[in-house]
Amino acid sequence: MDPRTENCGRPEGLRSAGSPGSGGLRPRLFAGAPRGAAGRDPQEVTARDVRRGWLLVLLLVLLAASALPAQVSIDEKPRRYLVVKADGASRDWEIRPIRITNKGGFTLPGASEGDFKTDIERWERTGLPKRYNTALWKAAAGKLLRNGSEPVEGAKFYFYAINPRQPRAEGVVNLVDERKHIYWVPASAVEVKGYPQTWVDVYEAFVTRQEGEARQAAVKQWEEAHRDIIKNVDNSDEGFTQEERNEFARFYQAQFVWVRNSNPKLAGIYTELANFHRERNNLDAELSTYLDALRAGVESPDREVFALTVGRIFVNRLNLHGEAIPYLELARNHSEALYLLAHCHLERGNYEQARAELSGLVAALQAADGSVILESDADTELGRAWLTLAELEFKLLNYSAAGDAIGKIASGNPSFDAAQVLFCAMLLQRNEPRRDGDKSDQQKIRDVLKTLSFWQQALQYAAPSAKDFRSIR
Repeated sequence: MDPRTENCGRPEGLRSAGSPGSGGLRPRLFAGAPRGAAGRDPQEVTARDVRRGWLLVLLLVLLAASALPAQVSIDEKPRRYLVVKADGASRDWEIRPIRITNKGGFTLPGASEGDFKTDIERWERTGLPKRYNTALWKAAAGKLLRNGSEPVEGAKFYFYAINPRQPRAEGVVNLVDERKHIYWVPASAVEVKGYPQTWVDVYEAFVTRQEGEARQAAVKQWEEAHRDIIKNVDNSDEGFTQEERNEFARFYQAQFVWVRNSNPKLAGIYTELANFHRERNNLDAELSTYLDALRAGVESPDREVFALTVGRIFVNRLNLHGEAIPYLELARNHSEALYLLAHCHLERGNYEQARAELSGLVAALQAADGSVILESDADTELGRAWLTLAELEFKLLNYSAAGDAIGKIASGNPSFDAAQVLFCAMLLQRNEPRRDGDKSDQQKIRDVLKTLSFWQQALQYAAPSAKDFRSIR
């Protein structure tokens, strides 16, 4: 006998009480009965209690291991079939399980053809698999296949061979029906390497093994590793479909619910979710995220930023000017909100309100007292405000006021060219002839246009040369 396990199965270094070198001391974990108990030898009691102690230690280890998250590889891919490895086989097999029987041929409970029937949740539009329900398969394999919890001596595992169509494992695999490619192997000689799974199954398994805030890190890690597959710009069969992209977006957002619900005013959660949806051009989800933040009562300064963002989406992307106004009113400390408010009133025909908003914006920008948060720089935003005011006055046929606003915009300002084009439109509408040596309005228009930064490029479109046609080819 191995001297390391000679004493009641104890590893070397653990001695029973009273053994040489022990000093007569027993750890409390192994203490069971008082010394000198009636009818018992103290040494015998100690050996029994040592075994009991080791069982307790093993139980604690197993419980600790079960508390750890299941290990799921981030590199998992979808598969259609059960993947197994049999003793003696040189490769894994893709199969469809049929049943598991005892050595007499009777189907074992929980391992019938009904239990191994493929259970698929499908996408409503395409009918393609959304999820594989393999719970019954896993239960049967966990009990009856190799290292199972309830093995049955002589049990046989029947299956359809998919790849390869003729599996080989000498002395293990047995042919049942050559035409249907049905085989059986001893249940104790085969183990499962992978179950059927879709992309939805894959990312759910990787992420949901975690709890709480750890799920956020897991879903972000998985998304980063599979970003190209999710986007699937080439529309390949291996990448996500549109349904899978939408489902993943909902799943991604759901992983932040725990943190958001525990602290609904935490602005960073909403920002991160909105960025995720924006990168995937999911406007509805992005807008809903900002609206959720406002309803949750996110505090300043994030509240104003979110309100401005909602207003910007309504104006620039949805063309819903009336819906934008209440949110822009919440962000009046931002110059962009004031400008968008004026734009909304212009579009809705509220010209006096639009003029008041623009005049207030100009005053705030000229004051430069920090009362408003700038979108860019004061000169650029002043030019844009003067241009919009000039457009308003021109619309109302107030040419003098429009000309005054145009004159406020300096050369070199990003709005200068647009202001000069507006001035040309005013001249064209007036269209006065030449008089008293003064140029006609048409000549003035030509002179103004020649000063614009895009004039030379515009000439190429108006009068293309042969060289221009050669460059097109």
